[in-house]
Parts: sequence; C-alpha cells; structure tokens
Amino acid sequence: MKKYSVMYEPVFTKEFQACVKHHAGIRKLIQNKVDAILRDPYSNSELLSKKREDWRGWRSVRVTRNFRIVFAVCEECVHRSFRERGYPLCHACEKDTADNEIIFLQVRPHSTAYR
Repeated sequence: MKKYSVMYEPVFTKEFQACVKHHAGIRKLIQNKVDAILRDPYSNSELLSKKREDWRGWRSVRVTRNFRIVFAVCEECVHRSFRERGYPLCHACEKDTADNEIIFLQVRPHSTAYR
C-alpha cells in the first residue's frame, strides 16, 4: 500500500495485506476505497453489531457488490469506550488516548467477511 498524507494513518494487518494480494483483480478498487476511508471513515460505513462472532465496534464498507472492508477507527474506539465494554480488540490495543489510526482488518467477500 502507498504512503498517505491525510488526517488518518493506516495500519494494515497481515490478514488484510494477504487478502489484497489474493484478490489482485480488485486491488485498484480496494485502494480507492482505502483512500476514501482515510479521508472520512464515518461516511458510507456501517458500525457492526454482534453477529455470530463479536464484531461490535468495528466498521464495514462496501468495495464491490460482494466485497467488504472491515476496519476499526482508534479514536472512535477510545471515545466510545469499546474496550471497557468488552468489545473485541484490534491488534492487541492498549490505547487510553485517541489517535488518528485506522486499523484495516480484512477485505473479503461478504459471505466470508463476517465469519
């Protein structure tokens, strides 16, 4: 992924990077959506709720009709006290103060993204 000069700093998990590599055919669409998320992570994204697994506090945005990006906004997590309320942690987070990071967790087809 490229270097950004926006308000938010991206943090890409190994799983996210592997998914992008695996789905190389839509890499440009993924990159465009990552750029849009970094400009405004709350626009056109959905705050996830508890499904089969606990996804509360994470966000999802559509890449194509079938593909979703799952990510977490650190400032939202800290301000809304997701960690204290037992929501899932992203990459062993121990933050007590908000920062400008967005953690990109995965990009997958809708049928497997929420498993």
